[in-house]
Amino acid sequence: MALREVKKELSGMDKTEIVKLISEMYKKMPAEKTYLDVFATGEIKQLVEKYKKEIER
Repeated sequence: MALREVKKELSGMDKTEIVKLISEMYKKMPAEKTYLDVFATGEIKQLVEKYKKEIER
């Protein structure tokens, strides 16, 4: 699905539906959870440390 189509779908949803969609993504998709955590808090130190350890391995 193209970005334009995604925007169109989101525009047609009400706030409750969007909150539910994002909540489901947060619970089921680790990458999205990480993104939303950083987006909401602005805190990236934990993320940096996590990937720093992975790189060192």
